[in-house]
Amino acid sequence: MKPDGKSDWEAQLRAGLDAISDLNGEEPPRLETLQMLAVEVQREQRRETLRDLVRFWAVAVVILAGVLYPMSRQPVWFFIAQGVGLVGLLVSAAIFGRKRVTE
Repeated sequence: MKPDGKSDWEAQLRAGLDAISDLNGEEPPRLETLQMLAVEVQREQRRETLRDLVRFWAVAVVILAGVLYPMSRQPVWFFIAQGVGLVGLLVSAAIFGRKRVTE
């Protein structure tokens, strides 16, 4: 053991790790490069958000048209169909919705 408290293998290990870290010649990216990357990512996110909003509104228009058209033509039958659907949903939830937890 050396007088500074480190053994030979520790000194060799430290020297080897320092030599490996000296091989790395990479430099951090420049600020301008990072700013350009941020602008590109923001532009792509805006494009995706706009596309998602267009899809949302298209589906919303189709659903509203599908609900409002039958309601305006035959409101009694529309409400009967809505009631039957609701009762069916409640019955299926009562039958299939129960989960038994056993420990």
